[in-house]
Amino acid sequence: MNNTALKIPMWTYATRTSSSTSSASYSASDLKPTQQVPVVLSETAAAPWEETVLNRLNSLFDLQENWDSYGAKRINQELVYVVLSVLDAVMQPHTPAPYVVPTPNGYIQLEWHRGGHDIEVEIASSANIQGLLGDREHDLSHDVRPLSRALRELTHVA
Repeated sequence: MNNTALKIPMWTYATRTSSSTSSASYSASDLKPTQQVPVVLSETAAAPWEETVLNRLNSLFDLQENWDSYGAKRINQELVYVVLSVLDAVMQPHTPAPYVVPTPNGYIQLEWHRGGHDIEVEIASSANIQGLLGDREHDLSHDVRPLSRALRELTHVA
């Protein structure tokens, strides 16, 4: 069993839950602004991409204001739950892990580049998820199916 801990300042803990009728989801409980308690995903967090993503999210939390020396904002750490929920909805076990990069406005961007397929998704909030899938822009805020299809295509590219 290889559990990966995710440092999320301001949340006491998060759990990954699943039911037979829906896919897994991530939720936060007991908001306590001064605590730092690691989030540990259960044994069900076995997809190869998950550890890579969690490690990169951890490194983003260490970035301070002005991390790019051009006035970049600190990463909005509450976005981790949106990132994990989106990925859980669209990723398959063998989908390549995305590059997880910070944006200057405090958002998180996910990127995949493979075999001429380019996918970029900027997550600003649960209500503002924008994607560039190939050469087309998509509002993924309410429907991630276009992202899911694009990732299936990307996964099968050699």
